[in-house]
Amino acid sequence: MRRIMRRRTFLKTSAIAGAALSLGHVGRGTAYGQQTKSRVVIATDPQCFVNNASVASRVQDMVDHMVMGITGQSAKAAAYEALFRKPVTSSTKILIKYNESSGAYSLSMAAVQKALTNGLTSMLNGTFPAKNITAYGNGGTPTGPTFSVASSSFQIQSALVNCDYFINLAVCWAVGSNTAGVTLTLKNMMGTLSGPLSNMHNNFMNATTPWLSIVNSQPMFKSKQVLAVIDAISLCSHNGPFTPADGVAYSIIASKDMVAADYQGFLILKQKGLTSDRITVASATISNAAIPSYGLGTNDPNNMDILSISPPWNTTVVRSGARAERLGLSSTVEKIDGGRRLIFKLQNGSSGPVELSMYAPNGGRIWGGNVLEWDGKTLAGLKVPPGDYMYCIKAGGDIVRGKVQWGL
Repeated sequence: MRRIMRRRTFLKTSAIAGAALSLGHVGRGTAYGQQTKSRVVIATDPQCFVNNASVASRVQDMVDHMVMGITGQSAKAAAYEALFRKPVTSSTKILIKYNESSGAYSLSMAAVQKALTNGLTSMLNGTFPAKNITAYGNGGTPTGPTFSVASSSFQIQSALVNCDYFINLAVCWAVGSNTAGVTLTLKNMMGTLSGPLSNMHNNFMNATTPWLSIVNSQPMFKSKQVLAVIDAISLCSHNGPFTPADGVAYSIIASKDMVAADYQGFLILKQKGLTSDRITVASATISNAAIPSYGLGTNDPNNMDILSISPPWNTTVVRSGARAERLGLSSTVEKIDGGRRLIFKLQNGSSGPVELSMYAPNGGRIWGGNVLEWDGKTLAGLKVPPGDYMYCIKAGGDIVRGKVQWGL
């Protein structure tokens, strides 16, 4: 009886999650912290980066499906339009605030930026003016509000003043050892300021003075930011964004919750070898940003729904919770013999045996085995129809449950 009750509870939870996915609960009109869980989409495609260069068409697919996953819209134009808090018009001005760094920019960020621009021009039935989209790194004339952090005075640049909305596009790279931090969406907004930026850059990881939380909680930033995106296609976990990449994750991360997005980018850097000093201070910065008084988002994995998507884009895996994080659970989909195979991976391994079970919407177990792979078939070898299925992974003493949307 105990196992049946747990399964019923899980089915109820999955049904709620499924409804949220269908309704696009972080779409237009939703501010930080108002949804039950912060949705983070991680789009991964190992073919998006070949011979140290981005493949534009693959990156475009990643970005488009990422935005569809964020908004819950299945049509491209509708998905991009749903990002914004008010209906988009032909006079809406949009800024893409990219992380200006030659190393990252030359490898993959330019492709991600271009894909976002292309996606935005699909709005209004493909008539949204490209001239209304501006790419901005840093610099310019400051005309915005002034604020202070630890006796240093800063002013917001005109680029932020002159746009209606902006997309925060950052890189997933470590910064130099002098500041021992990471370059994610919280830090990306430093480029929109004028003032003693050397003070900001040298102190932004100070655990007692939350510089970046103060910056990003400025009303103009909070009211205009519609999406936080992290380019984790190529990354660097040991040096700065002006240095060559030392790894690849083949992923792009996106969320309307910038803290949740940064948290997931931070986890990727940890998996790729981020040093202990940077782990400590970066974790403190992200934790400070999650303080409710700043209203920037959540760093609690139990308050995030992570949607993992990959080609052929008709399968979505939902995971959440501290256990999934502790195990380093991730998933990808591969094409096999005219079909596809869902592959789970545990980054941190397990001290005991592993087992994967798949369940139909009615709770019946349809497949199980000691391999973390599923090809969309039952134990009898029959293909399952499209729909929502539940998975249960047992790894040693840990149990992780989640949902799979299996498409055609």
